[in-house]
Amino acid sequence: MVQWKKPLIECNLARCVWALERAELVEHLYSIQETDARAWWAEATETIPISDLIRVAVTLWAIWYVRRKVLHENSFQSPLSTHCFIERYIAELDLIKPVEAAAKRAKTATA
Repeated sequence: MVQWKKPLIECNLARCVWALERAELVEHLYSIQETDARAWWAEATETIPISDLIRVAVTLWAIWYVRRKVLHENSFQSPLSTHCFIERYIAELDLIKPVEAAAKRAKTATA
């Protein structure tokens, strides 16, 4: 099995982005000892509330995207800009939640 070095958690760029998140969430992520990425994610999903898990997933995705931009386009984005993107994205997700729930209720009521 290949050891996962947690690049989306432990690289310098990622550490700067994670430093802007809640300390207890980040400490919990760092404490997960799994060396396989899938096992690490599985443990995270079992031990983190869904609202925090969404934040972790969006943050991992944003860090991955920024790292790709650096590597392939030599385009840099500040950790604060990345954090602001994450906050806006999660806020937009929160805005559509009631709409989805209302749409589902409407579908089941007419069926």
